[in-house]
Amino acid sequence: MRFAALPVFILVIALLGGGAAAQDFEPVTRLTVPMLAADSAGETPPAGAWTVTFREGNYVLVAADEELVVAATAPVFPQFTEGHRALVALDPADGSERWRLELACAPFQPVLTDAAVLYVCSDGSVNAVSREDGSPLWSEDPGTAPYLPVVAGGLVLLGDADPEDDYGLDGSDPPRLLMGVVVALELATGDEAWRVDTGRDSVFVTADGPVTYLGTRTWTACGEPGADDELCSGDVIAVETATGEELWRTATGWASAPVVLSPHGPISGGGNYLFGLTPAGDVRWFTGVPGGGTWESPLLMDGVVVAGTNVNAIHGLDADTGAVAWTLPYCDCAYRAQPYLGRVLVDGAGGLFVIEPGSAQVPWGIAAEDLYQPAVVGGTIYAGSHGAGTLTVFR
Repeated sequence: MRFAALPVFILVIALLGGGAAAQDFEPVTRLTVPMLAADSAGETPPAGAWTVTFREGNYVLVAADEELVVAATAPVFPQFTEGHRALVALDPADGSERWRLELACAPFQPVLTDAAVLYVCSDGSVNAVSREDGSPLWSEDPGTAPYLPVVAGGLVLLGDADPEDDYGLDGSDPPRLLMGVVVALELATGDEAWRVDTGRDSVFVTADGPVTYLGTRTWTACGEPGADDELCSGDVIAVETATGEELWRTATGWASAPVVLSPHGPISGGGNYLFGLTPAGDVRWFTGVPGGGTWESPLLMDGVVVAGTNVNAIHGLDADTGAVAWTLPYCDCAYRAQPYLGRVLVDGAGGLFVIEPGSAQVPWGIAAEDLYQPAVVGGTIYAGSHGAGTLTVFR
């Protein structure tokens, strides 16, 4: 999870509960760059439907579909803060609780399948429970530092990624060290199908049917005098989903973020750049992006790659050429971009807002100190939180 410092001030775009017409994003003189400029169409944002509070001081990570909402919650700083750790299933209509699992470990981002809820815990275990009642189906410890399960081809693919030192925060015993290992477990049983050692420190997984792309990063000694450029490189690696057999590998510099898929091949990024590859792994384009590193996987929509950065900017790039089509200044970190009713929904330290990818127009926004990594189901937004311990729903 990412627990960035919240801005001292918040630009009020709309009330949390919605209903009032969205105001324009006005420049703020206390910043060296303006807020999102006055391109807002003034649309009314979706209204708040319901909120569930688990415990103040906890993070809340959400997975949802038409029939179930699941929240993973634990203290933001577990080694300093006592608090409950739980996986909670809720009714999408009103937030009423269906079942709850109290946990000894801190659960990370849950994932829903047709029959199960998958989650990784801070003790390194990978778990599957029934989505009907939370009863256990299987639990395995791959011996790595897994983070986000990715389901593909009857397998659960687990990258060895700990982007916010969550294992260290929880004081896991024994400590989980990043080894750059990908493990595939059978979805039905949890049995190991294959594992791949990428030779890097961490790895993020994106599955595309028979092919799975691995974005790797190396942290050790990078940037230090005398550091070995070969050791500091990241890669995009294509492997067969069924077997883990490597198809190709392209070095990309010191880091490679998760991969977004395009008709012309994978697109990834890391540090202050984005790059497009062919299906065979050749570099099609390489573009530097000002405004900080690209934290999360970019989003491709209507031929535009939308990428948030960790400092003051959101960029739109032409997916065919890599040319920067537009840049929107933003007051703080823009975390993740995802589809929302034909537009791009972005969450950041200042709230939620949508972007028209072709024009960079901002139809509406919701300013709030703590709305984090929402799950989107149709026109409904299920927003977790950094540390408020809340799940807030907008429709």
